[in-house]
Amino acid sequence: MEFTLRNNFNEYEIMEEFIVSHQDQKNREVLYDTIQGRGAFRRFKDKIIELGFDKQWYTYKESKIRQLVIEWCKEHNLEI
Repeated sequence: MEFTLRNNFNEYEIMEEFIVSHQDQKNREVLYDTIQGRGAFRRFKDKIIELGFDKQWYTYKESKIRQLVIEWCKEHNLEI
C-alpha cells in the first residue's frame, strides 16, 4: 500500500500548483522559470527562500500531502 501512495505524490506538480496560486504574475513567471530543467527542486527552494515564500510553500505542500493521504486512506477503506 505504501508504494501506491508514493506514486500518487508528485512534488513537481505540487510546485506547479503552488506557483499558479500566486496572485502576482511576475512572481509566477520567476518561479515557473526556476523549475525548468535539471536542478529544478534546488533552484525552486533557493528562489522561494530569496522571495520570502518558503513558509508559505511548506504550509501549502503539507496541506497537499495531507489531502493525498486522506484520499488514499478513503480509497483503501482505512480509518484516518
